Amino acid sequence: MTELIIFAAAVIMILLAAYLFMIFPCIKKPNNSKIFTSSLYAHRGLHNKNEGIPENTMAAFKRAVDQGYGIELDVHLTKDGKTVITHDDSLKRMCGADIKVSKSNYEDFKDVKILETQETTPLFSDFLAMVDGKVPLLVELKTDDNNSEALCKAVFCELDLYSGPYCVESFDPRVLGWLKKHRPNVYRGQLSCYMSTKSSHGYLAILLRGLMANFISRPHFVAYSYKDSKKSVGFKLTRLLGADIFYWTLRNENDAISAKKDGGALIFEGFDAHKLQDSENSL
Repeated sequence: MTELIIFAAAVIMILLAAYLFMIFPCIKKPNNSKIFTSSLYAHRGLHNKNEGIPENTMAAFKRAVDQGYGIELDVHLTKDGKTVITHDDSLKRMCGADIKVSKSNYEDFKDVKILETQETTPLFSDFLAMVDGKVPLLVELKTDDNNSEALCKAVFCELDLYSGPYCVESFDPRVLGWLKKHRPNVYRGQLSCYMSTKSSHGYLAILLRGLMANFISRPHFVAYSYKDSKKSVGFKLTRLLGADIFYWTLRNENDAISAKKDGGALIFEGFDAHKLQDSENSL
């Protein structure tokens, strides 16, 4: 009986050690990390559909810059190697055109209007030229068709020439693994939420929602869905182990206040987040 107990205890210890190895973050942060953890990020720019300013457009980004917000944005790679800013892998939701970005050349859709406005899908290079270091950037890399390496190389052809503050995040741990190897001083973050096994990720969702792919990415920060964060053991442990925390997406002031008190950097939309800073300064 004693030998059985010792064996069981040893197995539990090995499994626990393996689990901690899988979720452990990178605790040595780049020197500029505080720039990013102290910023408020306008989700896909400071957009407002009712005012004719769609998400992930130059109008939304200019508005965020004018109001002093950091910017969260999504970058895809086209068939001809262009880096473009859009959230979905298809333009159907935003443009009404069933065009898959990774299967199309930029010329195929560069003039297609977004939500019946005059806005079109921006090139990442044009966006960087417009921001010009004025506000911090939270750049999400969106992989498709196993193009993680090609996407990373294309994005950093442009970011390597950019002098403003930026950090990079992705749901795909292969992106962060590439960063860890090739751009170790870039502040990198693992995106996640309590995703279902019925999602496109299948049973890989169990690993991703529990941050058990951190052994690939060793992220400096974790960007987790605020509404899901309280039910994720992996998120709580990764935070305890030293990861910085970003919360997405805060859509009302009450949730944002709670998230800010919890110590996370905020990705927001739909309200004036400057009120959070004003209330904090008045304390």
